[in-house]
Amino acid sequence: MRPKCSSSANVRKLVAAVLLVPVAATLARLVRQGQGQGHGQGAAAATAFAGGLLAGGALASSAVLTWTLGRLPHEAPEALAQALADLSFLTGGLGYAVSFALLAAGTCLAARGSGLLPRACVTTGLVVAAAGLAATLTLLVFVFSYLLPVVRFGGTAWLVWAAFALARSRPAA
Repeated sequence: MRPKCSSSANVRKLVAAVLLVPVAATLARLVRQGQGQGHGQGAAAATAFAGGLLAGGALASSAVLTWTLGRLPHEAPEALAQALADLSFLTGGLGYAVSFALLAAGTCLAARGSGLLPRACVTTGLVVAAAGLAATLTLLVFVFSYLLPVVRFGGTAWLVWAAFALARSRPAA
C-alpha cells in the first residue's frame, strides 16, 4: 500500500534526494583537495568512497527501520507503522540507489583512464549509475520504481565484476 502525498511533498522529496548527489560529490572533492591530491582521479576515488559510505549507511538505516517496524506492538498507531515503512523504503530504495550511483560513477571515472577496469565494466558501471540517478524520479512517477531493482541487483553484479577486475589488475607484491 502506497501512501498518498501531495505533489508539493513529492517535489520536496525529489529535490532533497537530488541534492544528496552534488553535496556528497562536493564533499568528496573538498576532502581530496584538502589532502593535496587535486581534481583528477583522486576526486573520483573520493566520490566513490563517499558513495560507498552513503550506500552502506542507507542499507543499515533501512535494516534498522525494518527491524523497528517488526517490533511494533499491536496497539501501535497505524500511522507510525506506515511512517516506518515509508522511511525504510526511502532509505533502502531511493537512498541506496542514489548513493550507489555515486559509488559506481566514482569508481568508473577513477578507473576509466588508468586501464584498471575493462571498458565494458566501466560502461556497465556508468549505466548502473545513470539508472541510480534516474531512480529519483520514482518520487514523482511511481512507474520509475522498476529502476530500483536494476540498481540493487545489477549494481551488485557490477560490483562483483569490478572487484574481480581490480584484483586481477593489481600488480603482484
